[in-house]
Order: sequence, then structure tokens, then C-alpha cells
Amino acid sequence: MNKLQILKNAKKELAKEGFFILGVVGSFARGEKFNDIDIIYETDENFENKYLGWDYFVKIEEIKKYLEDVLNSKIDLINNSSMNNIAKKYMMKDFINV
Repeated sequence: MNKLQILKNAKKELAKEGFFILGVVGSFARGEKFNDIDIIYETDENFENKYLGWDYFVKIEEIKKYLEDVLNSKIDLINNSSMNNIAKKYMMKDFINV
């Protein structure tokens, strides 16, 4: 199974918790040699209410480690809501929906 298919399967599991993988960007998305996989995500209100304060960051780190394990690659998680318009303009040109 390729990495995109593995990510699609993980996406279904994580969505149950309110963590939504939107897609990938960067060198992996462009099909180039990559050191990591840059994943754009967002969370819903249920996730944010369940994991308050520091617990939110701990859970995000747990998800990152889970994805690194299943994909056997280093992962960078990028919160969609934290990107400004300039970042979105340049990063989203290579965006692959998962």
C-alpha cells in the first residue's frame, strides 16, 4: 500500500476524533524526493473542547507520532487555520487532497 492510501485510511480513523486531514503539500505532494510529509489538517469544535489547553498540543503530538509510525516517515503537521494568505498561496499550489 502506498503512503497516500495509508494516509487516507488514517484520515478515516482520525476523523472520528474530530481531527481532519485535508491533504499534503511540499516535496512529497510534488512527487520529489522528500525528507518529510507535510500534512494540512484542521480540528472541529468537539476535538478542541475535548482537548483543552496543553492537552490539545499533547494530542496533536500523539497524532503526529501515530502518522509517523504508520507512514514510516517524518511528519510535519500544519494547522489550516494558522496559515496566513501568503503561506496558503505558496503551499496550496502543490496541495493534494487526501
